Amino acid sequence: MKDMSNKNWKFMILFTLSIVCLQSNVSAQDVNRKGYFNKTKVGFLPGLKDQQGAAFKQRGTEISSVNGYYVTPKLALGVGVGIAAYVNPTVTTIPVYIQANYDLTNGKSTPYLFGGTGYSFSVTSHTGGGLMAEGGLGWKIPIKTRTSISPELGYRYQRVSYDFVDAPGSIKDNLSSISIGVSLRF
Repeated sequence: MKDMSNKNWKFMILFTLSIVCLQSNVSAQDVNRKGYFNKTKVGFLPGLKDQQGAAFKQRGTEISSVNGYYVTPKLALGVGVGIAAYVNPTVTTIPVYIQANYDLTNGKSTPYLFGGTGYSFSVTSHTGGGLMAEGGLGWKIPIKTRTSISPELGYRYQRVSYDFVDAPGSIKDNLSSISIGVSLRF
């Protein structure tokens, strides 16, 4: 068990050093951000609450893509679509949302805030979607001109409903998750 923890730390240090080396080779990063952008993200959604007092937590994974436009050099607005699959309860949704990204500095490598809201549609007949909202902090690390990789940490709220299996009726639930992901922006 201790060897596994050591391997994880070594991997993280090696990964960080390689990103720094890549970043130092970027010379023509467009600091005056303007025009169209795409941000594609993969992430994990560890749950924050127990499912009705049970001893397990809901969790999920997500893949999303936001297409948008830089309104100012620091502010970008876009429309996103994705897929989020949750466990406990087992619900898969397709969120459609608007998102804002705000760069906190003008540098090549910059922290940014992001936030979005929209509606998630369920992909199965026995579950229902609902309001989705998220917000958080990321760090843009340039890897070449107009392309960056960004680790992100945030919070996601998802409203869902699902039908009882052996009885009539349904239940509504609020899925609260930490959002941990990595996005590629170009």
